[in-house]
Order: sequence, then structure tokens, then C-alpha cells
Amino acid sequence: MADPTISGNNLSSLIGNSMVSFQHLDLSETRLEGLTPETFWNMTSLSHLILYKNGLVPFLKVFATWQAYDTLILVATFLLVPKCLGNMTLLEHLDLCDNDFVGSIPEAFGNLVTFTYLNLSTNYLNDSIPKFLGNMTLFKFVDLHDNSFNGSIPKDFGNMATLTYLDLGMNYFKGSNLITFENLSTLTYLALDSNQLEGVIPNSFGKKLSSLVFLDLSKNELDSSSPKCFGKNLTSLAYLDLSKNKLEGSIPECFSNNMMLLTYIALGNNQLEGPILEAFGNMSALEQLDLKNNKLADNLLEGVISKAHFSELLKLNVLDFRLNKLIFNVSYAWVPRFRLDTICLSSSKLGPKFPRWLQTQDVYSWLDISNTGVSDSIPSWFWDHRNLIDSVNLSNNQLSGMIGNHSYFSTNAIDLSSNQLEGAVPMFLFREAIILNLSRNKFSSINSMCGVAYVNLKVLDISRNQLAGKLSNCWSQFNKLVIISLANNYELSGEIPTSIGSLTNINSLRLTNNKFTGQLPLSLKECENLVVLMWEAINYQEQYQLG
Repeated sequence: MADPTISGNNLSSLIGNSMVSFQHLDLSETRLEGLTPETFWNMTSLSHLILYKNGLVPFLKVFATWQAYDTLILVATFLLVPKCLGNMTLLEHLDLCDNDFVGSIPEAFGNLVTFTYLNLSTNYLNDSIPKFLGNMTLFKFVDLHDNSFNGSIPKDFGNMATLTYLDLGMNYFKGSNLITFENLSTLTYLALDSNQLEGVIPNSFGKKLSSLVFLDLSKNELDSSSPKCFGKNLTSLAYLDLSKNKLEGSIPECFSNNMMLLTYIALGNNQLEGPILEAFGNMSALEQLDLKNNKLADNLLEGVISKAHFSELLKLNVLDFRLNKLIFNVSYAWVPRFRLDTICLSSSKLGPKFPRWLQTQDVYSWLDISNTGVSDSIPSWFWDHRNLIDSVNLSNNQLSGMIGNHSYFSTNAIDLSSNQLEGAVPMFLFREAIILNLSRNKFSSINSMCGVAYVNLKVLDISRNQLAGKLSNCWSQFNKLVIISLANNYELSGEIPTSIGSLTNINSLRLTNNKFTGQLPLSLKECENLVVLMWEAINYQEQYQLG
């Protein structure tokens, strides 16, 4: 038996002397506890040992005398950092990810000169990275992400001539030494995200990184003017994330002129300004484009977006330009060649007509065109979307008219607030949504809610509308409601329906600035989660106390 796998069992110990000749042993998720039999360390032919999710704590010293190893994987074993592993001088592959390791990387690891693969990710390791790692020139894979390493990244990392994968993300590295990596010509994956790196991205960065496919520098403090041509030679790059930094200036032209294989670009949450490059439209591999929230004082990305910006983007599925001042100058009959999953264009200029090109987008799960200057009615085709939508936000426009009833539209969250919509709220909105914000409109009735047999609605805000008369007594089927706001309708009257008292999950109930009479249902006292209660009734003076 050369390569047995007995992972996923609930073994309490290893059994049998037949295992002595094993070469590959996978004991992952076997919950091994207690003493380990003699046969375990007499297995002198073993070269690969995987101990994912076990309780083997006391026997690492035994493993360390075992020079036949070239692979050792200890995942979620809840060990201290085993210094004795430095004695395993033939070790090539070491995976210690997802443990509770603390402290620093043992200096004894410097003895492992045959190392090609090191994974210490998702631990609690801290201190600085020892310089000897940079001298281990056979490394192909190094993953140290999601720890608490600090200090600067050793310059000796630039000596790892065979390195293809390096992930140092989610640590506390500081400094401005991106130049360290500029000679790693075999590198295909580089992640330095979620650190405290600062300074400019040097123009020489990427000069020799023609094999790089993945680059993530997001969530750092990289600043100054955006580099003009650092990506000139990054011709293999498919993923680029520079979001959440302090980049200023215009978007570098090299992004669109040289990186034609890019599928993902994220430049959001910086301080970029100026126009969107029209050459983006030629990046035929592009799937996700994120330029959201770029501003410095009053400066934002601005300018005109035309169909030329999208001419070759057949694979685009994420378009995120939110919180910029872009003007969409496309014809009313424009038919884009892409099918988007995510559409976020808030604060851009799409109106005054409701954008008809959205009719061609039949697979999106997220839509935000809030505050886009649309002063039109919502066309009936908009509600014929057949797929479940996570979120729809049409708020802060000048949408008007009535919404008819529709059979197919299904969404988890819908925000139509701050428009001029009127008439009765259609039943389908109550039927499908979990969060429904209809505040600051001109809706006159919510009686259609009584026709809904089963609902998931948790948040209902229909404050500041023109609701009038008595509330229907059919709230009991809305038993998942947590927040209700009917405030500031001014003409709602009569007594509060007793069925509102059956909403045991209610946390916030706002009924102020109406013409309600009588008292609140006494059963509200049984609503243990009720924290916010705002109401007043005409000619009713008795103080109401919760609980």
C-alpha cells in the first residue's frame, strides 16, 4: 500500500503494523488523541504526512528525527510553533496553516535549505519576518497571510529567483519597499493587501514581472500621484486590486494600453480624479470594473461615459462606478454587449429618462442607480426580472407614477425612498422583500399587504407618505418583522390594530405624527425585543410602559 487515505474517520488511535511500509499517509480529521503507537514512527518509508485537524501535540519531536519527510501538513492541530521541525533537513513542503500558532518563525527553519513550499497562513504569528527566509532561494510558494507580522518586508525576498506565489496580506507590514519584488521574474501571484505599506508605486515596479497574473495591493496607504506606467510590462496580469489606498491623479493609461488580459480591476476608494479612460472599452477579457468612491475634497472621477467605453467588454459582469460624477451619454436604444451581475452607478448621471439599456440586463443580482437624476416613471418591463435579486436601490431620484402588480419580481431588499411614487403599494413588494424602504413618497395605501399569505419581511419603512384612514388588522402574518415605521403620514387614524401586538420579534415601532386614537395593544408588553416605541394618540393621556 503506497498511498492510503483514511481521512475523515473518527479513529482514536492508529492500528496495525502493516502501515510501516506506507509512503503517503493522510490522517486528516481523524481526531487522534492520546499516545501514538510505536508503528507510527517506525514508518521509515513515509515521505508525505498530513495531520489536518488532529490533537497530536506531544510527538512533533519524534517526527523531527524523521529525515525521510519531504512533505508535512499540520492544519488546525492547535500546536505551538515546533522548533524541532528545523531538524527535518530534507523537508520540501511544509503546511502549518489554520492553527493557533503564536510567536515568531523559529530560526531553526533556516536549516531547511530544501524548502520549496511554506504555508503558515491564518495563525497568530507576530514579530518580524526572519531574514533567513529571503536566503532560501528554492522557494516556489510562500503564504504568510492572515497573521500579525510587522516591521518591513525583508529586502532579501527579492533573491527568491524561483518564487511563483507570494501572499503576505492581512498583516502589519510597513515601509515603502515595493522595489523589493521588481526582479522576481517567475512570480505569478503577489498579494500584499491589508497592510500598512506607504509611499509611491515606483515606475520600475513590474518592469520584469511579465509573468505576474495576480496583484493585490489593496487596503494599504500607498499615496502620491498615481504611477504613470508601472504596469507597462505586466502583460500577463489578469487581476489588479489597488482599492482603498490614497492614490491621486488620473487613472494611468498603461492600465488599458498594456494590460489587455485583465479580468478584474479595482481602483475604488482612492482619491483619483479626471475622466474614465475610453481605452477600457478595448479590454475584451474584463469581467469586473470597480472605480467606486474616488474623491479628494470636491474632486471626483468625472466626465462622459459613452458606448465606446464598453465596446469590447463582452465578459463584463461587475460595473461599479458608485459615488462618482460620471455622465452616461448613451443613446436610448443602446444595447450593451455584456450581461451584468452587479450594477452600481449611484451618483452618476443616467437620467432624465429611465435607462432603457437595463432591460437587456436579465441576470443581475445587485442594482444601485440611486441619485442618478432619473425623473421618469418606472417602466413595467423593469418588474419582469425573473431571477432573485439581492438588492435594488432606486432611491433619491424623481421617479413618479404608480407601480402595478407583477408576478415574477423577487428581491431581498428594495429601496424606493425619496421619490414621488404614488397610489397603492402593490402586493408583490410585500410578498418578496426582506427589507422594504418606501419612505418619502406619495403612497396612499398599504391594504394590499392583507392579500399576502406568507412573507419574509423584516424591515418596513413607509414613513413620510400619504397613507390615510385605518390600518388593516392583518399584521399577524408578518411575524418576522423587526422594524416598522409608519411615522409622519399625518392622516393615519383609528386604533392601532391588535395584530401588531402579535409581532413578537419587533424591535422598533414608530407611529408618531399621525391621528391614531385609543391605546396600544396590551400584547406589545410581551414583545421582549421591543426597544424603540414612538407614538402618540389623540386624546389619550395614560402613560404606556413596556414590560
